[in-house]
Amino acid sequence: MSGIPMRRELPVAFAAIAAGSLHSRMNQLELAASRALRRYETLHLLTVILATVVLVGSTELAVSDGTLAIVLTRALLVWFGLALLSGRFFGRWLSWILPVATIFPITYFGQDEQGRVQWWDWTGQPPSSVGCAAIAVVSMAVGIGAFYLTPWHLHALRRMRLRGEKPPVGPRPHVDEPADDVARVRIEESG
Repeated sequence: MSGIPMRRELPVAFAAIAAGSLHSRMNQLELAASRALRRYETLHLLTVILATVVLVGSTELAVSDGTLAIVLTRALLVWFGLALLSGRFFGRWLSWILPVATIFPITYFGQDEQGRVQWWDWTGQPPSSVGCAAIAVVSMAVGIGAFYLTPWHLHALRRMRLRGEKPPVGPRPHVDEPADDVARVRIEESG
């Protein structure tokens, strides 16, 4: 009889709850919200990620060895990135869909015929696994990218692509500053 260590899959719930905490009843309005609200959402996201990683890592460190704490923290980061991506695709309230969808492949296909853990099973590989570390980094990068690419940003990027413009690099002008160089020249000439 083979048992599935469900404790390895427990961080999926923490990741989904943490990413789902971005949901509110004003979700559609928030997607096109001002920079101030986006800064608060970013601060909330960073706080939730940090708090969840610290809680999962320290709890596992207290009840088991450091190896499992690192593995489950890495799994948490993978699932958190997937939860952010799921929140972009299905809505923040349904940010649990993609992380939960990975549980079956990990538990059913996570070992080969000889019982060795597959290289992509981020819950079963040791902390030194480069492939699983890369999966965690890519998952977080994609998730954070999905968090920042609101419908407003996507619309602006599409519009710039149609015009043949390059996306802006660096800080954006403040609300008080003129948006284009022509307006700046006019202000400088008149002042």
